Amino acid sequence: MRTDLIAETGMIDIKTLRDGYDIMVRHGDDPSLIRMHIRTLNTVDLPGLMELQSDVHSGMEDKEQFVFTSLEECADSVINDICIGMFKENRLIAASILVVNRASDRNIGAKMGYDPLQSATLDSMFISHEFRGMGLHNYMIGLRLELADELGAKYAFATVSPKNVYSLKNLKDSGFCCIYRGLMYGSFYRFVMMKKLKLQGT
Repeated sequence: MRTDLIAETGMIDIKTLRDGYDIMVRHGDDPSLIRMHIRTLNTVDLPGLMELQSDVHSGMEDKEQFVFTSLEECADSVINDICIGMFKENRLIAASILVVNRASDRNIGAKMGYDPLQSATLDSMFISHEFRGMGLHNYMIGLRLELADELGAKYAFATVSPKNVYSLKNLKDSGFCCIYRGLMYGSFYRFVMMKKLKLQGT
């Protein structure tokens, strides 16, 4: 099984993700390494995914920064998209969703007038509070960008609350720029971020 240091991870393809692989991470200045296992999630993981999402939401001071992904949406993505889970000793501690380049109400590119078949969306991401500050957010952004590129998407999209300065900075550092500011998901003020992908082999 593949094992990488989080700061040195190379290209991860969909097959590797489905098979599962390990990464080693550090927490702050602590020199010790923590092993995490990463794999795609399936329907049996849905209860753990919803529990993680609820725990993350309950621990947030500003609830406006967070929009719940419904059980129906998570179940849809487990089947039709790419749902990534990160585990520590069989406990799901982080998860993220890539809405692949397909026609979907959750394809942000389509909402912005782009071809949905060329647009992938970096959708929900949940990281347990006790595992923040370990680079997992940036890692999940990069991993989903690699997968979107492999799937042939030309553009990647994401939404973020302007109050979430940490996530906004990570998206900007990953090459995203803001293309829209306004209400999303009903009544939540969001920035829509976009990044043009460099397709593999081009």
